[in-house]
Amino acid sequence: MRRLRKLLENPRRFLDDGVENFLTRAGRLPDVARLGAAALEKDTPALGFADRLVRQLLGTAPLHREGEVLHARRADRPWILAHALLLARQRGLRPRLGDLRHAQGDASELRFDAQPGRGVALQLRFDDAPLPASHFVDVGHLFPPPPDHALDVDLVYTWVNHADPWWRDAIARHRPSQAIDWDRYIDADELRYSLRSVQAFAPWARRIYLVTNCSPPRWLADHPRVRLVSHEAIFPDTRVLPTFNSHAIESCLARIDGLSEHFVYFNDDMFLGRVTSRGSFFTPDGRAFALLEPGHAVHGERSADRPDYLNAAINGRELLRARFGVAPDRLHQHAPYALRRSVYAELEATFPDAFARVRAARFRSLTDISTASFLCHHFAAFRGLSLESHERSQLIQERHAARAHRVVQIRRPLFFCINDGRGSTQRDAFAAFKREVMTTCFPEPAPWEKG
Repeated sequence: MRRLRKLLENPRRFLDDGVENFLTRAGRLPDVARLGAAALEKDTPALGFADRLVRQLLGTAPLHREGEVLHARRADRPWILAHALLLARQRGLRPRLGDLRHAQGDASELRFDAQPGRGVALQLRFDDAPLPASHFVDVGHLFPPPPDHALDVDLVYTWVNHADPWWRDAIARHRPSQAIDWDRYIDADELRYSLRSVQAFAPWARRIYLVTNCSPPRWLADHPRVRLVSHEAIFPDTRVLPTFNSHAIESCLARIDGLSEHFVYFNDDMFLGRVTSRGSFFTPDGRAFALLEPGHAVHGERSADRPDYLNAAINGRELLRARFGVAPDRLHQHAPYALRRSVYAELEATFPDAFARVRAARFRSLTDISTASFLCHHFAAFRGLSLESHERSQLIQERHAARAHRVVQIRRPLFFCINDGRGSTQRDAFAAFKREVMTTCFPEPAPWEKG
């Protein structure tokens, strides 16, 4: 802790690295709570002030008077500033560090300057700086979450339960057990905790549709906001059922009866990390935000040796090349997908044969397309109906699980995904790790859970 305190007291290091990256790399904080408890336990007024500031910005407490001042000793100032920024990040605000070039002297006051409509500025006054005694230097800013708007937005999940008797009998009739990639089908209760993250951070969602060919989860109670949808209800040709191909199922999502024009599609291993609004996924005029990967992975030709999700993206790339003369090469991140029913309809009308092929493939195949995770976003962009988002999703996989979990705890990304692969569902240690992450992050039951 002494080392971390010393580093935090270095204003230049604090500025250059940014509070989130700096604390993540420091690697000495098992969770954000320890920062507040260990560093500020002797100064509860400071903790209370930072907490009240965040609640005011979120609209759950009256706004404090402009320029309210918190006196702080120089030794405590870095902790208070760090705690305020991290606490704000946890609560869904967007902290940014400002100019610390003058922060070389004794900071006698830390204040939060309320700026209606623009959030709150964090300011310091330095007694021995070459500035007037009344001068405060902006050292950070807390921006409110993205503005909300009035669009109706539904959420859609796809889910499978490997222990469901009907499902196990059905898949056994079509594929021997040793040929099944169980990482795609093992249910480790991710859906329950993903839905808890929705309850905590997306209360604006109108309805939640759960698409499945299994019996309802044992913990799910009847609730007006949650609706179960069978595969028979959305596949235009039910003769291709049962299907075990997520690409096929995703090609039918827009056919859900009653689904809103604008909807967000979740895999059950995707979670919200902090407060969202409809503006996190769509602009007020209805354009969807796409969280594209920074790298350009969709290159070369499809091959049985390549991952099936990449083959599906390559097939989509070639369809778009033929239609628009441009070959997009960026995948969507492992994060919720903002989609529109009308784009799906236009996409299917443009490429009907590709939709028919993927729906007829009972398991993933070389001819698949990935509508939700590739094709829709790039097609919508060409039509002026999609924009790239600059948010980033944190992927937690077995090979770097501990580090990724620490990033989630400290940075509180808007989205994170606990992703199985390479047989990770068969290893007890990673299963226990997933359970710990989910129960720690989302301990509160949602109203649709049975008591």
